[in-house]
Amino acid sequence: MIQVLPMAVGIFLCSMDGTIVVSSYAAIGSELNQLHNTSWIATSYLLTVATFQPLYGKLSDIFGRKSCLLFSYIVFALGCLGCGLSRNMNELIASRAFSGIGGGGMQTIVSIIVSDVVPLRSRGTWQGVLNIIWASGNATGASLGGYLADTIGWRWAFLLQVPIALIAFAAAGISLRLPTMDSGDFYTKLRRVDFLGAVTLISTIFALLLGLDRGGNVGWTDPIARYSLSAFVLFASIFAFVEMEWAKEPFAPKRIIVNRSLIASYLVNFFGIAASFAVIFHVPHQEKTASQASLWLILGVLGAVFGCVV
Repeated sequence: MIQVLPMAVGIFLCSMDGTIVVSSYAAIGSELNQLHNTSWIATSYLLTVATFQPLYGKLSDIFGRKSCLLFSYIVFALGCLGCGLSRNMNELIASRAFSGIGGGGMQTIVSIIVSDVVPLRSRGTWQGVLNIIWASGNATGASLGGYLADTIGWRWAFLLQVPIALIAFAAAGISLRLPTMDSGDFYTKLRRVDFLGAVTLISTIFALLLGLDRGGNVGWTDPIARYSLSAFVLFASIFAFVEMEWAKEPFAPKRIIVNRSLIASYLVNFFGIAASFAVIFHVPHQEKTASQASLWLILGVLGAVFGCVV
């Protein structure tokens, strides 16, 4: 079980990132004179995280767990460095999106490795240990981000994460020992990647997030919001067809997505994460948004109950 410990730094970092950045939004918007666009700091990150999380599962099967985990640490570190050095909001949003490519792997691959190396009878115990580390990172980031923004500047909320990511890279690179994957030709492995599914998934999530962002900030009658949500339906349909019928090695295979035994888990995760994001991103800002967040909290509870019944 010692194989789990080298990943503790990365788990702590991934969790801390979720709150340390949120605490700096006001300072970022004020300095860059783009307070109305700060929502895209979160949206761009979540876009790439949500897109690359399922991809990492398949990529780790093809290229190996450890290689993908180390790759995600490096990408995340470079993205945080770019965020800290950004000169305007556009550069910050782009760097944050790049960070999400690594952030998606930092979350997903750790869960896969734990499932690989921890026996089923011990998995609950070790998952509890990892949850404690995750909660500690969340609590640390919330206060640290505000302190940095009020003292030495919001940029250090990003720059501070770079050396931590490098420490996580070194810890996993030196101490993590995993079974060797198939050492086939690189280009043979590359051909196994479901690129069409990846492109349609990126388009689907981008259209959804853009539509929701424009609808929430500009208005639901805004043409961009309506066209984006329509594009979401179109790309989602194409993605479903590609994964269910077209791809030879889909990263979202039919046997998993439509498995009735897993639907309850999907519902619990969806409503639970939606409720937690509502608290993290919206409750502190204004009464109207807080009431919307409360609605998500209620839906989270109802979704969890419904998921358990299913």
